[in-house]
Amino acid sequence: MKTRVINSKEEITAVDQKAEIVHLTFKPHNTDILTLIIQYPQIKALQISSSHHKTMSNYVKKCLEIRGVKLLECDM
Repeated sequence: MKTRVINSKEEITAVDQKAEIVHLTFKPHNTDILTLIIQYPQIKALQISSSHHKTMSNYVKKCLEIRGVKLLECDM
């Protein structure tokens, strides 16, 4: 699987259409995550730091679940 690392919200629009796993190095807002999964329906997993995972809204977590996108935590 191809992984894409995104360092800023400006890079969200430049995600490769073949990317299946996206790693966010910045603290995403709910709209950033929703934009990402709407624009790129091929994404299978989203990886964020565990501290950002704790602050993510339940609404966004549910949207990821509905779309079949796995939420992966990493220690940064």
